[in-house]
Amino acid sequence: MKRLLCFFLFFLSSLFVFSPSLQAQTEAHISIPVHNMTCSSCTATIEGAVRPLEGVKTVQASKKEKAVLISYDPQKVLVGQLLQAIIGAGYTAGMPEEQKK
Repeated sequence: MKRLLCFFLFFLSSLFVFSPSLQAQTEAHISIPVHNMTCSSCTATIEGAVRPLEGVKTVQASKKEKAVLISYDPQKVLVGQLLQAIIGAGYTAGMPEEQKK
């Protein structure tokens, strides 16, 4: 009975190790609305504020869409840090929306 229990526990643990859906997510995509982004300087300033954060992979600010699209590693940077960088640069950030890729 002990052997069967050990085998079962080993089998369950292997599912967690080898299943891609259960492994830690290494890339996420988010769109953050920025309501007071009005010019090219605004997009450059926001991108410059977010890009240096560790874990940020890509940043694309759009004055037309009034949003910033960010690809990042959620194990290295939190959404709150992304928002803080935008707000710290002098802009008003809205509610982030997760993007599917």
